[in-house]
Amino acid sequence: ERSDMRKLNRMELWLRALAPALALLAASCATAPPRWTPETVAPPASLDAAMEKVAPPVEGRADEVKLPLPAEEAKVLDLTRDGAIATALSNNLSLEVAEYGPPIAATFVREARSAFDPMLTGTVSRGQDISQVGGITGIMLGGFGSTSAFPSLSSMANATPEQALVGVLSGLTALAAQPTIEPFLKTDTANATTTIANFLPTGTQVFLTGDANWSRTNYTDDEYKGTWSAGVTQALLRGAGPGVNLVALRQAKNQAARSQHVLRGNVLDTVSQVDRQYWSPVLAQELIKIREFGVQIAEEQYKVSEDLAEVGRIANGVLMSAKAEVATRRADLVDAQAMLRQQTLEMVRLLNPDVMTPDNVSFKTVDPPEVVEVEVHPDQSAQLAELYRPELAQARLDLANQDLEVVRTKNGLLPRLDAFAAYGRSSLGDSWSGAREFLDEDEYDNYRFGVQFEVPILNRGERARYTRAKLGREQAETAIENLQQMLDTQVHQAAIEVERQWQRIAATKEAVAASEEAMRVQQDRFSVGLSTNLDVLQVQRDLIFTQVNEVTARVSYIQALVGLYAAEGTLLERRGVIFDDRYKDK
Repeated sequence: ERSDMRKLNRMELWLRALAPALALLAASCATAPPRWTPETVAPPASLDAAMEKVAPPVEGRADEVKLPLPAEEAKVLDLTRDGAIATALSNNLSLEVAEYGPPIAATFVREARSAFDPMLTGTVSRGQDISQVGGITGIMLGGFGSTSAFPSLSSMANATPEQALVGVLSGLTALAAQPTIEPFLKTDTANATTTIANFLPTGTQVFLTGDANWSRTNYTDDEYKGTWSAGVTQALLRGAGPGVNLVALRQAKNQAARSQHVLRGNVLDTVSQVDRQYWSPVLAQELIKIREFGVQIAEEQYKVSEDLAEVGRIANGVLMSAKAEVATRRADLVDAQAMLRQQTLEMVRLLNPDVMTPDNVSFKTVDPPEVVEVEVHPDQSAQLAELYRPELAQARLDLANQDLEVVRTKNGLLPRLDAFAAYGRSSLGDSWSGAREFLDEDEYDNYRFGVQFEVPILNRGERARYTRAKLGREQAETAIENLQQMLDTQVHQAAIEVERQWQRIAATKEAVAASEEAMRVQQDRFSVGLSTNLDVLQVQRDLIFTQVNEVTARVSYIQALVGLYAAEGTLLERRGVIFDDRYKDK
């Protein structure tokens, strides 16, 4: 019964001890449900079910559908090129996604630096060990347990040799008089240890440790022990020096800088898209003006033809052809207006304002498509691309990381040879004060020093990693050469396009002037009966065609310049966009 009671008491003690741990485990398991699951992201079971889910609400009878309210009158907003760029940089969602890159990369720098942070560790424990013993050990322990003849270790430490000998002899005499028993050994312990360690970039590990212990058995008195020690370990071959130990930190810094260039590339792409797109509605508005002019002159020609038909100077078939031309010009005007709406939709997407949609807003572009010749130097532009293109900066940082990887893996081929040294002291007593009494006494010095050697017999893993690092470096070097060649080609092609569009501007201007004079002549000839209606309509078509070509050439020249500056990587600087370094690691 006593044995059963002891078991129940121990079980109760264990349950009480484990109760906080079980409560903590239950709390850690009580997490929030996931945002998305395979079931919630799966498509609907059928299209009919999906249509019911997205169908607008219907009021009234089941067969009565509520018609949408008429749309509000669209607002016309003045829009400049620089204003469009600023708005897009503030609101563009793809750019907002890219902005997370630098702060995320900066965390890897801090993580790499943490390898050289001091580490404080501590352990506090309390334990009990019970074991059965027998034979000679039991007799000896029984003797110690039934008498207190043997002095404590702390008292013997302070006694003279003669006093210690007398104490041991009296203890043995008392032990011989004890009966043979088979006791158990119960040991209670408590321990507290604190260590502060620091790894340095030189490959040096330093530490300082303090330790306090208490122990007691059912055969001995309380015993208290205190120790402290300080030591250093220095790598001599593998892991020696800051060159290899700073590889991870330098790679993280390169990655953080690379993320800055990735973001710069996204900003450059956004500005380039907005800059190019801004001129598309400009062109669409200019084309509407031309198409409206085409409708106007076609209607005027129809009116003249109608007057001539009334007096019998032209046939009705000629009048019908003039009327058909008016319809054709109006269809061209509808196409131009539809193009403007499409370009407005694309502009709204790039600007991404919260309150704008293509249905409630339209833009009136302020910057006219006026052009002046810009001198183009392809070789100079190619040199600028070497300095500004973010893709090239990213590739060079990738190569730098591959160089660092070669350094790291080459060091891994070396055997490990570490020198170590440690020094400390210890004190033993029958109280906590006694455990500290001799910690400052040099006669209880403890020290050790030596070297530790380790080398893999085959070392195939490190050799494979070193070979892979060298191949990766060669691959990165080749990638940079290929990228430089591609960028040079892009720049020269962009320069050729700029020159081509400028030459087209001059040619189309001459064509417009010639077409205007030809239309004037044909209209004069038609009014005196020396030309046909078909001749007049043809020169009108030619004039409209040349006007379209001329304004298209001007807008294309502006867009070609944007393409050249984007190929150089200088578009941000030319548009006054300042790329800050708020996420740069300090």
